Amino acid sequence: MTAYHYRADGEAIKTDSLGSQTAPFLFVFVLSGEVEVREGDKTSVLRALDSWTRYGAGDGIEWAFSHTAEVFVLEGDEAAAKDYGSPDTGGTVITRESEDAYIVGDGPRAFFGYRDLGTAGLTDRRIHIHLVRAVKMSEGGTGWHSHTMGQIFYILRGQGKLLVEDAAAVKMDAGDAMCIAPGMRHNVPGFSKDYFLLEMCVPADYDTVDAPPPAIWATE
Repeated sequence: MTAYHYRADGEAIKTDSLGSQTAPFLFVFVLSGEVEVREGDKTSVLRALDSWTRYGAGDGIEWAFSHTAEVFVLEGDEAAAKDYGSPDTGGTVITRESEDAYIVGDGPRAFFGYRDLGTAGLTDRRIHIHLVRAVKMSEGGTGWHSHTMGQIFYILRGQGKLLVEDAAAVKMDAGDAMCIAPGMRHNVPGFSKDYFLLEMCVPADYDTVDAPPPAIWATE
């Protein structure tokens, strides 16, 4: 899986090369501005916090970016297509930003609200992508834990402090991203009231296990 961050940078752009046309998985999330997607005779317009996902290779796609458009893209590697399974039930799914779509506790933490971006059903639960935002503060944060899935997360707004085993503490700000391998212990001991992130989980179904802190973080 490869991640990209694209910005129109003040000039409207049209392209047919946002990701490979034959990639087994392609996910586009709009950070700002407006993006028009044209697949054959079908045209869709995406705005801030909308998402577009295709599972399996498809027809040629044309993209039109407004001069303020900015997107985050996740693309499956064609060389690893076998890992994505058979896309017999694949296709395309679009999700729209909606306050009603955020469900408190629909994930590992009761103090976060989660919005499902539709990728789990599309990929036969191989990949789950959701938005996560703080809905209330939590003393002590998440605590030390690990997951049985690998994760990529990208900070959209706010700040969070992240501790990872055998690594230095990291302050995560908007625009920062990190990958964490399955089984790797980590902790988010603090985050801002406006903490908001995009997270990918592979696979979609996983366990979250509380863990003791590594020796170097035993007092955190």
